[in-house]
Amino acid sequence: MLQETYLLLDTKEQLRLAWQSEGYVQVDHLLSVEDYIRLAKCAWGKGKQVERPARYSYGLVSSVPLVSAFSGSVLSGWLGSIMGGKVRIKDVSIRHFGHGDYTLLHDAVYTAGVAQFFFIFSGMWDPAWGGGLTVHRDKASPLQVGLKGNRFFLVRSRDEWKPFVQYINHLAGKETFVLVQGTIS
Repeated sequence: MLQETYLLLDTKEQLRLAWQSEGYVQVDHLLSVEDYIRLAKCAWGKGKQVERPARYSYGLVSSVPLVSAFSGSVLSGWLGSIMGGKVRIKDVSIRHFGHGDYTLLHDAVYTAGVAQFFFIFSGMWDPAWGGGLTVHRDKASPLQVGLKGNRFFLVRSRDEWKPFVQYINHLAGKETFVLVQGTIS
C-alpha cells in the first residue's frame, strides 16, 4: 500500500526527526500509484451532506475499503515508527468537499488524541478556489497544506493548533476533493 521509499529506515528516521522538531509531517505520493487509483474509486461518492452553520459543511462519504485502509495495521505501524511508539488510529472519516463547503475553527469540534492525519484525494486544484487545509497556530503563522492528490499530512494535537478547511468559492465550479481524516491515540 505505501510507497517503498517511505518504508526505508533512513526515510522513516528523517520523518521521525521532523515530527519531533516541528510537530507535523507532510508526505507526497504516500500510496503506490495502483493503490491510490484503487482507493480513489472508493472515495468519489458525494456522500450525505452534513451541515452545521458556523461550524462545517461537507459530504460525509461511507466507504468500508477507505476506512479499513486508513485504520489498518500497515498505516498504524508506519505512523508508530515516525511518532516513536505504538499508535491506534480511530475516528476515520471521509469528507467530500465542493463549492460552498468548509470547516471552521471551533473548540467543540476537536477530539482528544496525540495527533490527527489528513489524506487528500484530488485532481488539479487551484488555490484561487479556496478549500485549502490550514492549521491555525496561536503563536506562529498558519500552516498551509496544498490540496494535492496522494498527499498525507500528520499534525500533533495541541490546544493551540486547530486544522480547518477554507470555504470553497464559486470559482471551483463542479470541482471537488476528498479528505480522509483520522485521530491517532
